[in-house]
Formats: sequence, structure tokens, C-alpha cells
Amino acid sequence: MKIYVLVLNACDLGGIERSSFTLVNTLKHSGYDAEIVSLHENAEIHIDANEQYRLLTGKNEIHKLWDFLKALPPDAVLISAYDRISFFLSLLRKFSKKKFMLIAHQHADYYAHRPRVRFLRKYSYRLGCDAIVCLTNQDNEYYRKWFTKVYTIPNILDVNFATGAVNEPIATRPVDFVAAGRLHEIKRFTHFLKLHDYIKSHRNITSKLFGHGEEYENLLSSSPSATEVFCGKSSDIFKDFQKSKFLIVTSERESFSMVIIEAMAAGCVVVSYDCPTGPAELIENAVNGFLIENGNLQALQEKCLELLDDAHLCEYISKNAVASSKKYYPDVVVNSWKKVFSVRS
Repeated sequence: MKIYVLVLNACDLGGIERSSFTLVNTLKHSGYDAEIVSLHENAEIHIDANEQYRLLTGKNEIHKLWDFLKALPPDAVLISAYDRISFFLSLLRKFSKKKFMLIAHQHADYYAHRPRVRFLRKYSYRLGCDAIVCLTNQDNEYYRKWFTKVYTIPNILDVNFATGAVNEPIATRPVDFVAAGRLHEIKRFTHFLKLHDYIKSHRNITSKLFGHGEEYENLLSSSPSATEVFCGKSSDIFKDFQKSKFLIVTSERESFSMVIIEAMAAGCVVVSYDCPTGPAELIENAVNGFLIENGNLQALQEKCLELLDDAHLCEYISKNAVASSKKYYPDVVVNSWKKVFSVRS
């Protein structure tokens, strides 16, 4: 059995791409023959030299996928990481009568897409998918309304994060507040900047925002302190998290927030808006992190100011966070994938 994980652009290295590379590496370590297959590539963002992928060629995406499918062995397993790829593969599989297994890996939350996309997803997946894998139990409930074989499997914590590294006590970490992710309006990083400005007016603090994206210029003009907070793309986000006390998550919506798990593994205290589907499935409030009413900036500011004065509570949360992250270690999550591979239409 050969496993192929298909992405739009392996060089983008957003959350989906990172998670897909981690999945492939985990499957390889478990004895599977697996590889990343990419429809596109670019030279603007360089991936790690150790990360390999197959680039499909052709005049458009459908032709690329069709040529790829023609050479597949019947025991192949395809894991599609994007709805668009899943649409095409479902239809091509139906009309080509190829015998491979197709798994739609749903990284975005169910309602992240427009109604038209959700309509196409519903009917194309019924035609050609063997299984749907989503990241949260909430999304699982949505998909089960119209599809039978739906599985909840969280993203895998990269083995580089799961090394048992010793984390510094919260009180001695040099960075107070950290945030990370693609600079997109849905991440609502303006709230992170406002949080920094508010706390800075009361305390001498350091905040860092790691990421790149289309919202950079807008964010830069939204706060006088933006230039001191922006740090660009991190070369080692785990080390950056290990130096930070609090991870702040201000997203309007999330699916499975990998950055929360990575920060927990580094012992950060995660303070997140309770946005739809994601954080509440990872964070038990006041046990391994904190949930704040979605979009309530004042409540976020007050909680963070309060936590700065409670080192004992923060240390307790930090230890619980590290323990919680172990549920997402590769050797734990891969067992759920093995169960999916054993099911075919």
C-alpha cells in the first residue's frame, strides 16, 4: 500500500502544509510508504532540505490529477488536504472507475467555506470519497449528517516538539506575550496588538508576533507599537514558544489550532478566544489554559493582566499544558489513521 498526501503548494508551508509533512513523516516512521504530492510549487518560501515532495505537471490542475491517477496502483491511498483537490479526485475517481482509496482530510472548520462550496463538497464526496477525516468532534457531527464514514483525528505534534525538552519556569521567560500564524484578518491580530498596548501602559512587557501574510501593512498601521512586536517568520517556533510565558489566540474562527498544541508542548500558558469548534476542544478552562468569550478584548486584557501577577497559577497551568500535549504525539495519533486505512468502500 502506497499513501499519497496531496496539497496545493508544498512550498507555502502554512498550517495545512506543515501538518501534511508531519503526517507523512509519521507514517514513514510507522513503516508506511508515504509521500507528499503537490500541484504547485514556488521559490519564495524554502522548505527544509529534508522535506521531499513530488510535483505534478500538466496544463491545469485537472490534467495533473488525471495523469497522476492513471498510474496509481489499485491499493493506493490518497489523502486530499484541500476541498478543491477532493472535489476533482471524487469526480475523476467516479468516472474513471479507479480502485484507489480516497480520504478527504478536512483541515478547515465546516462553515469556513461559502454555501456553494459546502454544496459541492456534500455531493462530490458522496460520489467518490471512502472516508472523511476532520479535526474536531464538532465538525464530525456536521459531516455525519450526510456522510457515514467520518473520523475525528487531530493533527500530529511534530516529532521535533515531542522530544521531552526541558522548559524554563514561566517566571524566568524573557517574552511575555507571543502570537503566531498567517497574517490574515480571520486571525484578528489587531486584538493582539491592542492587548500589547494596553498591558504596556501598565507594565514593562515584551510581546512578539510571528508570521507573514497579506494583512501585514494593515496591521502595521493599526498600532504604534507594531514595528517592535512584529518578528516575521520564525525559524524555530518551538524555541520561541519556550522563551514565552503566554500564547494569545485571537482568531475569529479556528478548526484545530496546531499552534495551541505546539505552545502547550513548550509549556506556554495559552489564553484563547473561545471561537467556534477549535480551542474549546483543546483547552480545559483554568486547567491547561484559559478560554475567553469570543471577541471580548476587555476580558482578554483583564485576564492577561491578572495572570502576570499569579506565577503559581501560571506554573500549574504550564505543567498541565505539557501533559495535555502528549495526546498529540505521533505514536498516539498514528493509531487512529491505521483504523481509517483498514476501511474501504
